[in-house]
Amino acid sequence: MKSQKKEESLIHVRFEYNEAIQAKRDILFSQISALRIEKSIKSYSFYRLKEIELKMILHKKMKELRITISRLEKALPKLEIPEIIERKDSSKKEVSEPKEITQSSSDIESQLKTIQRRLDQLQRNSMDL
Repeated sequence: MKSQKKEESLIHVRFEYNEAIQAKRDILFSQISALRIEKSIKSYSFYRLKEIELKMILHKKMKELRITISRLEKALPKLEIPEIIERKDSSKKEVSEPKEITQSSSDIESQLKTIQRRLDQLQRNSMDL
């Protein structure tokens, strides 16, 4: 009985010569693909570490630049703009927007006045008849 169990548990697969060669090729191509993927992953991790290092360096340089700018702002005198120039700048900004609004509103008002005149003329003409 033991010999029958051994024979039953053994599985034999028979390949023809061409099938066996094709199977070996497929396995080798799979290994090549796996190695390429592994190489890509390693290069990715290398470049990712490089990126992190460069970001840290950039961050440090940005901090240094902020410190330098703040020191320069403290060391240099502040620019004093005369009030007249400030008023002109602010008035130019404020006046440009209201002018457009007043022009359009004045156009509407003038149109309303002309329409009112026409109505008055029509009423006069109708009373005269």
